[in-house]
Amino acid sequence: MAVTGSEGWPIWLAYWSATLVMAVMCAALVYWISFHALIGFWRRLGARLTYGLVLVFAIAAVVLVMLYRDDLLAVHYGLHLPLAVAGVLVWSFNFWFWMAQRGELDYKTMLGLPEVSPRDHDRPLLVDGIYRRMRHPRYASAMLTVLAFALLTNYLAMWILVVMTVAGFWLVAVLEERELHRRYGTAYARYCAVVPRFLPRMGNPRPDVVVDE
Repeated sequence: MAVTGSEGWPIWLAYWSATLVMAVMCAALVYWISFHALIGFWRRLGARLTYGLVLVFAIAAVVLVMLYRDDLLAVHYGLHLPLAVAGVLVWSFNFWFWMAQRGELDYKTMLGLPEVSPRDHDRPLLVDGIYRRMRHPRYASAMLTVLAFALLTNYLAMWILVVMTVAGFWLVAVLEERELHRRYGTAYARYCAVVPRFLPRMGNPRPDVVVDE
């Protein structure tokens, strides 16, 4: 379903918003799943080759989405005001949620350098800020982003992407936690025992969330 401006700007905006979100999220899933699933291989390969190859995989995902976007977005359930309002509310909450995370991680950690080169980029276990309430706020934010755009655009492919994003980042979290257990041992086990993975702990964080280094 090729979309041009003749269908009206709301449809055009929904089409290209869905295309952009699908491309970015598919690239992110390919990046992080391949990164964490093969972390032993990437360490042996070295950081430069690792990021070069993983980036090629991610770009390939973007290219495939762009090439087949009309097929992927062939089924559209129409734009509906209640869904749009819900999407705006989810997006607004997610923006606040994202702002709460800002500054918690440096860019090297966000790119995964401590996993690829733990000796050169060692980091203490992060248990402050939003991480006192949940273990994977970035992945939860990605899920909320896709849900917001699914509500706003209402394409079948976007609803499928919601399921893929939840399942994909659940897998990424499991793979990442396996590595974190190896790096931080009992300290991370204690942290996992009191801090949920995706759903934030409400109320005042428990004092035993703070893990001794």
